[in-house]
Amino acid sequence: IVTFGKNAEPSDTESAPWHAFGLMEDDAKLATIYSAADVFVNSSVQEAFGKTLVEAMLCETPVVAFDATGPSDIVSHLETGYLAESMDAESLASGIDWILNQDGASLGTAARMRALKYFAPSVVAGQYKALYRKVLANTPGT
Repeated sequence: IVTFGKNAEPSDTESAPWHAFGLMEDDAKLATIYSAADVFVNSSVQEAFGKTLVEAMLCETPVVAFDATGPSDIVSHLETGYLAESMDAESLASGIDWILNQDGASLGTAARMRALKYFAPSVVAGQYKALYRKVLANTPGT
């Protein structure tokens, strides 16, 4: 198990080998970690968006997350990862098991393609541009 971020140290390291990288400020190193992983698990119960999910998917790493808030819009269940029942640890564990028993390369490729299709900077910029044009077109005096 590999973790990164603030407070990434586990309280129990006897259950599995564990390495905590702490805060990650090197984008290339972070991409290497994502790429080396078999699965990226996000156990947050609330995610406004889920940038780390998209980062993992761009590195061809399938994602397991709860089917709530941001992850519901990012992960395509059983195609690019697994959406577990909200706040259900057993469902999250089932998702990890499911991914580890699939063709990781196929899931990873699908994850990257979805991330590029919906979340690439040029795609998001185009969506903002269209929104701004729509708002300006409906604003009196512009």
